[in-house]
Amino acid sequence: MTKTKGLLLLVVLVIVVNVIFFFAADDKKTKQETSNTDAAHAQTAAAVDAPHQGYQRHQAGYGLSLELPETWVLMSAEQTKELEKVSESVTGISRDDKAISLSANANKDGKLNTATVRVVFTDKSFGKDDLLHLTRSNIDDVCEVISSSLTPSLEKINSTLTSAVTCSLSTVNNTPAFLAEFHRKGILDNDDWEVKSYQLPLAEKTAVLTVTYNVTSQASKNEIDTVLHSVKFN
Repeated sequence: MTKTKGLLLLVVLVIVVNVIFFFAADDKKTKQETSNTDAAHAQTAAAVDAPHQGYQRHQAGYGLSLELPETWVLMSAEQTKELEKVSESVTGISRDDKAISLSANANKDGKLNTATVRVVFTDKSFGKDDLLHLTRSNIDDVCEVISSSLTPSLEKINSTLTSAVTCSLSTVNNTPAFLAEFHRKGILDNDDWEVKSYQLPLAEKTAVLTVTYNVTSQASKNEIDTVLHSVKFN
């Protein structure tokens, strides 16, 4: 029981910290029009494999790769560090054991952006078997804590939940994952955004893959679906 509670706490902390970092980016994009794309590409490693037409495959790290639309903009290392500080100030939780490997937006202008993808690696604290042994009650408890933790943090960055947080055991390309999903208000556009955050225990690290898109954009929904279906583990 103690191990299970510890696992659930780690799941909650990782999701809350990464989600707040994710949303803190909204109001920063227009102030610092992101990225020198070349530098960002160097940060995330060279593209590999043959992607879908109009997409480029990126090696995020620790054997995880995915495809992104060629028109998307990758965030620079400098921007990432600034947003980490914002996330820490809002949540009060340090990101010392986490490394953001890839962060990409559909548009460099925050007012025009309609989708975002992030991959973060954190120290491995649970394995695939741990996830598979979680009960429905365990999972519901996690959702309750995530919801209560997100609400005050989102208010600090002018956002709010617009749906309940739902959690489940899922898979990404046949790899077990803990999935938390919900809707929230956009910081700049006030539109409804869907959020999905997957925690995937890998051999060396835990990967946190978070995607979000403006539900008014069918094109962005389609792009996010393609990204999720493109994930590979080597």
